[in-house]
Amino acid sequence: MNRKRSSVWNHFSIKSNTIAKCGYCPQEVSYSGGSTGNLIRHLKTKHIGVHLNRQLREQRDNFVLAQENEDDPIAVTPSNAENAKNIDDVPSSSNVKNQPTLLNYISSVATQRTATVSSASSMPVVSTVTSLSSQTSMSSYIIASKPISISKSKAIDQQITRFIVKHFHPFSLVEQVEFRKLIKMLVPNYTVPTRKTVANSLLMQMYESVYQKVKLDVQNVSAVSITTDAWTSTNNQSFMSVTVHFINSDTQLCSRLLGCFSFTERHTSDELSKFLLSVVNDWGLENMVAAAVTDNAANIKSAIKNNGWRHISCFAHVLNIAVQKGLESVHPIIAKVKGIVEYFKRSTLAQKSSTTNGMRTT
Repeated sequence: MNRKRSSVWNHFSIKSNTIAKCGYCPQEVSYSGGSTGNLIRHLKTKHIGVHLNRQLREQRDNFVLAQENEDDPIAVTPSNAENAKNIDDVPSSSNVKNQPTLLNYISSVATQRTATVSSASSMPVVSTVTSLSSQTSMSSYIIASKPISISKSKAIDQQITRFIVKHFHPFSLVEQVEFRKLIKMLVPNYTVPTRKTVANSLLMQMYESVYQKVKLDVQNVSAVSITTDAWTSTNNQSFMSVTVHFINSDTQLCSRLLGCFSFTERHTSDELSKFLLSVVNDWGLENMVAAAVTDNAANIKSAIKNNGWRHISCFAHVLNIAVQKGLESVHPIIAKVKGIVEYFKRSTLAQKSSTTNGMRTT
């Protein structure tokens, strides 16, 4: 079993590879995928006073032990023993109503300590009050801010994932210091997920959600058309995408990307035909393709015809070919103009000289 480094494991015991049991209540919480987000949310929601760092808990215990010291004029007597017992009850309970009991106890101890020291010594009362008031961690431990709800936390998780996906940000965004500071300012009680959580959990959840939504959108259509294209990336990897277009029940034209796939086979008409047919069949659209729009490459046109679909040439591709053909007659002029522009773009001295001469002419 992997070593658990997070401080949250100080408050949970491991039941299995995916389930942990809370140390303060009988509830069992899932931590599948190695994420401790659910465990942290459980503590913040159900056990408000519990801090991941045990430092505050140790300070609280030291405060109680100080009352039992034999040199302390105020000990835990039977009259306040019940209140002292409540100190251990409050942090592990989600019932905020128990907090005044502990606060009253601390206040009463402070009052008794001040009175005793004042009568037993000529030391100013201010010094005693100052010594007691230095333990500000007790009040910060008890009076915790209201935790963020699980539903809102999940909504923020989804929005951050959507922001990363739609704007092509790296997963490391969630671990950048300034981004975390921004989120802390906006939602102080929200725990930003780690890069591992985004990649292994949140992204997969969003993919499954979008997949089910698209599957539901294309489930009741009577006919569709598809567009497809292939390209090679800068690192020499071949990809192919397939997009479906249809009119929904509200007579609105809809477009859905069925997938962008790594295509490692040879780009022959037979291989392209098999690939397109398998994608359409996976979505249950095998008998609904009315037309397919592609470029004018011979292999893809043959693949479309092999599947029995109507082929329509891409208008933008045809227009580009027509423009390129029309520019062939002025190609020498274009080459000269391109050479002049490249010279001034590449030479800082030439660019500065042209700017200076232009200013003089003006």
